[in-house]
Amino acid sequence: MNIKTLITSVVVFTACTAAGAQAWPNRPITLIIPAAPGTAADMLGRKVGSQLSSDFGQPVVIDNKVGAGGTIAYDHVARQKPDGYTLTIAVGGLAIAPTIYNGLRFDPTHDFTPIAQLALTPMIFVTRPESPLHGLQDLVSAAKKEPDRLMYGSFGSGSTSHLVGESFKRVAGVQLTHVPYKSGVAAVPDVVSGQLDVAIIDPVAALSLIKAGRLKALGVASPTRLSVLPEVQTTAEAGVPFSAVGWVGLFGPAGLPKDIASKVNSSVNTTMASLAMREWLAGSGSVAVEPALSSDQWRQRFDSYVQSWTLIAREARMKVE
Repeated sequence: MNIKTLITSVVVFTACTAAGAQAWPNRPITLIIPAAPGTAADMLGRKVGSQLSSDFGQPVVIDNKVGAGGTIAYDHVARQKPDGYTLTIAVGGLAIAPTIYNGLRFDPTHDFTPIAQLALTPMIFVTRPESPLHGLQDLVSAAKKEPDRLMYGSFGSGSTSHLVGESFKRVAGVQLTHVPYKSGVAAVPDVVSGQLDVAIIDPVAALSLIKAGRLKALGVASPTRLSVLPEVQTTAEAGVPFSAVGWVGLFGPAGLPKDIASKVNSSVNTTMASLAMREWLAGSGSVAVEPALSSDQWRQRFDSYVQSWTLIAREARMKVE
């Protein structure tokens, strides 16, 4: 091959590579959601997906892959091509999955590309309106009086609500039996009927039911009280100090090109900063991420979540066999 031919080939290859990168997206994007419809992660994911579709001119197909604390969804995404056509919403359970589950084929810090942090979602302890429990202090007293009798429900083994429940048990020094459900909403009928003493669920699932009088809030696992439930104590105020606030983020497979991650990050951050989204977050009990994070900043924060939440999970001896 002569020099002229070599130079021509390099120019053509470079042009094709650039054109391929600029062409994204040229077909529908699949957004995996590891949670049931109607949950905080699902509702937030659908809002973000709708805006991504508008911004990039391609359909965003929502695919709810529910089960095993989100690991079914995460395992699927980890094995996809890093071409920007498969993304996933992720919640706190991703950070501790390897600690909780045996035999997983993915690693949270190596098999995903963190793109954007969407919101914080403090977990709420709820019970039925007729329950003799009126706050977290009552729950602690009742659990100490009758160890192992009381049951709490989470939205899945290895989920954020499971982590919060086990942290509560460890710090309060009580025994509660864990009952996993597929979602927070799925636990509500058993709480209302009295079959389940307490559920720990996300604010989106809880708020409307609390306001309608179908559930009673006992406390919130958050550093500060929620503006939509100002009368409800935090865990620390109830004498059970620990920090495990849920979060929702957007990820792609490992190796996602930085330019694609940057484009999606910019779109998502613009969406999350909009007045309509801020109002929705406030009304749903979720908390906006301020200031918004770049993809690199979100990677650093996610890595810190993995470290801190793994420590909590190990101290609480959380394990799903």
